[in-house]
Amino acid sequence: MVENRMIAEAEGLLEKLGVESAPIPVDRMAESLGIRIVYKPYEDGDDVSGMLYRGNGQPVIGVNSAHHIHRQRFTIAHEIGHFLLHEGKMYVDTPTVRFRDSVSGLAIDDEEIEANGFAAELLLPRKFLERSLDGLFKRKVRDRKGIVEKLSSEYKVSSQTVEFRLKNLGVLLPE
Repeated sequence: MVENRMIAEAEGLLEKLGVESAPIPVDRMAESLGIRIVYKPYEDGDDVSGMLYRGNGQPVIGVNSAHHIHRQRFTIAHEIGHFLLHEGKMYVDTPTVRFRDSVSGLAIDDEEIEANGFAAELLLPRKFLERSLDGLFKRKVRDRKGIVEKLSSEYKVSSQTVEFRLKNLGVLLPE
């Protein structure tokens, strides 16, 4: 099952680099996989967050430098997901380019859904979240907004990413 593979791949990367707390060093993870990261503003503005380029040489993740740092981190994790989960899509003679754009988040393309799921697993690992939530409850942070803001700050991801992740884990009920 793809979900189990997403979890296993994310946990494997965390273990490989000895990452035990947030924020997750996605740039180091890309480097450990032999992927170079290039930051540049895209001419298409907000429509393109990033891309994964695989050719005959070193793979490259392109990141839209005009985006917020939290968005950039999610983009890197998303593209690492494509790299690990969709490796069969690479053509040796012809480079494969996967764009992360406004369609990616619409839940209509299986590979985009899988890459988003992988990014969530990598940036907000279940076992890390359990510790963080336990700590928040011990400090009596119990309101939804406070929890989301604290986790967003701790994990260096957007509030929206935190909310989606907590909802998908059944931790935060929909409003």
